[in-house]
Amino acid sequence: MTVGMFDSFITRYWFSTAAKEIWSDIQTLQTWLDVEAALAEAQARLGVIPAEAASIIKEACRHERFDTDRLSREIAHAQHPFVPVLRQLEEFSGEPAAGYIHWGATTQNIFDTGAALQMKRTQTLIDDSLASVENALAQLATKHRDTLQAGRTHGQHALPMTFGFKVTGWLEEVRRDRKRLKDRLRSSFVASLGGAIGTFAAMGEKGPAVEAEMAAILNLEPAILPMRSSYDRVSDYVCALALLSGTTEKIAQDVVFMQRTEIGEIEEAFHMGKVGSSTMAQKRNPSTALMLISLCRMMSVRLPLVIGSMVRIDEGDSSASNVSDVAVPEVGILGASIAATLDRLLGDLTSTSI
Repeated sequence: MTVGMFDSFITRYWFSTAAKEIWSDIQTLQTWLDVEAALAEAQARLGVIPAEAASIIKEACRHERFDTDRLSREIAHAQHPFVPVLRQLEEFSGEPAAGYIHWGATTQNIFDTGAALQMKRTQTLIDDSLASVENALAQLATKHRDTLQAGRTHGQHALPMTFGFKVTGWLEEVRRDRKRLKDRLRSSFVASLGGAIGTFAAMGEKGPAVEAEMAAILNLEPAILPMRSSYDRVSDYVCALALLSGTTEKIAQDVVFMQRTEIGEIEEAFHMGKVGSSTMAQKRNPSTALMLISLCRMMSVRLPLVIGSMVRIDEGDSSASNVSDVAVPEVGILGASIAATLDRLLGDLTSTSI
């Protein structure tokens, strides 16, 4: 049975297939295992665990070996999302290597570092789409630098302008959004390895060095002070995604308005078989722009969830991290989907006012 918008046959085409793959259960599991393998390798390099144990652990960290149905049953029974994963990993590794798995780490270290890797891959998708968006907007602005249209304020005609001028405004805002995301990614998604309460207690003075080495292996920045109760870094990036969503929704709303029958200044792409209405065959609805607005609204309502999960009592609080563990994958998929859909909308946009 399929439940949920990402996989429903009705709505799954709204969302980036590549982003859904990055955040799928299997890839999430593999990313956790990649972090465990990097942790063991870093510890072996610094003499915390034997090199032979690290090699065995790394070989065992392959998702194909795991029984995911068993994992589901055992997670429900244990009411813990990661210990059943560690149990199977211990079985594959055998003694004595099993005794060195997850040494000095806690579940949130693995989940947060794994999410950093997944968001880094997602940002590549987003940036590729935004690069294409910038190119499409630059071409539209040049092509329509002399295409006259009404400039409007408060929903009323104000002064004449060109469509190219309006598009240039879109372009500049998208460029700022793209730069914000690039600037925030590396500092927002880091490798965290502080252990139970973030003090490196289990590894002592070697803890920070192990974190730095693990980060280098994963091509991430180290958290340095990996306090489990801090979540402002991820929230910073998500705020930047929400700003991209705001820009995108504004553009899509402009498209919907300018495609109104009584305005008729632009039109999004139409192809044979595209349906505007089940009862009115003459309609050409701006369906891509409308879907894009929907995606942006879905993004905006998730921002409070992420901001809210910054409020964490003591040195660890699963009531907050449970929310972010669910919300961040959705935010990633929505971000990539918004950027890709905006690219599709603008790439085929035509002016009808010439």
